[in-house]
Amino acid sequence: MILDRIAERATYEKLHPLFKEAFDFLETVTEKETGRHELSGGMYVLVNPKNTTKPLGDIKFEAHRKYLDLQYVVSGNPVLTWAPISDLTPDGDYMPDRDLIFFSGEGATIALNPGDFFIVYPNDGHKPNGHFETAGEYQVVVVKIPVEA
Repeated sequence: MILDRIAERATYEKLHPLFKEAFDFLETVTEKETGRHELSGGMYVLVNPKNTTKPLGDIKFEAHRKYLDLQYVVSGNPVLTWAPISDLTPDGDYMPDRDLIFFSGEGATIALNPGDFFIVYPNDGHKPNGHFETAGEYQVVVVKIPVEA
């Protein structure tokens, strides 16, 4: 997993051939409508509307095999929990049509701020958009980046 501020994007653009285009989109995300936006190389962006965080105990770990998630916090302070999937227990079968598998277990938790982003790889379990004690409004944009590009 990578966690940083969007201002540090240049550090990561070299790690994947589609990262620069993804970060370029995120730099202009406030001008984009909510919904799905297609980019090159099989990459797409989900500009989500504002939502309300959930209690961490109500969220399952998830992981993906075909896509990396680059999640960018536009507003609010959602909480992220992360763990390597090797430390988690699968909670059902992999759903190839959704590129999704759920897990249960424990992980490290951090509060995010506007301008933060994280990138999770297929070996990263993540519980996004939670809260510690009090629910709050947030907006997160998710870029789905093909693992193989």
